[in-house]
Amino acid sequence: KHSFFEKHTAGGAILLMIWTLLISSGVFAVIGREVNTATGFPIEIMTVIGALVVLGIHYLWFKPEYEGSFKGGNIAIGFKLAAFMCIYYAYLMIQTFVWGEFHLPAITGVYTAIMAGVLEETAFRALPISLMMRNWKEEKKIPVIVTISAICFGILHAMNAFGGAPLPITTVQVIGAGLMGVLFSA
Repeated sequence: KHSFFEKHTAGGAILLMIWTLLISSGVFAVIGREVNTATGFPIEIMTVIGALVVLGIHYLWFKPEYEGSFKGGNIAIGFKLAAFMCIYYAYLMIQTFVWGEFHLPAITGVYTAIMAGVLEETAFRALPISLMMRNWKEEKKIPVIVTISAICFGILHAMNAFGGAPLPITTVQVIGAGLMGVLFSA
């Protein structure tokens, strides 16, 4: 049933990432443009719907293996990393309020942030990490799983160069996104 993904786990995880991006950002964004033209419904929300559809398909594809599979466990490291992120974002907000101009985000910016979060978490963490953990059941493989996910997440941000970002800035984004990918995976 899942023989390719069992034999080529890392390659299968990368294919899941690509498949998620193509379905969510491709198919659902194209549908979203049509819906947006007809109704004004945000394209970004259609992309979120696409990511959730892909997540549902993945769940059904590997069912019943995921039935009741969430066991919790030691999430102390996650809380420590989340605290670090909260401190960092609090610093950025203070910096914005004190030394810069503060502007409320436009609704499009909010939609874009929601889309990026849901799409990236589905494409780079939910699907590939669950597949790799399913096939590589050894705890010592977790750093490899996190590294594969983080490297792919960083490489995706190299596409910013095609959008006109200067190479030094793109390089910083790739490294930063890769490091954030480690954090988000943890």
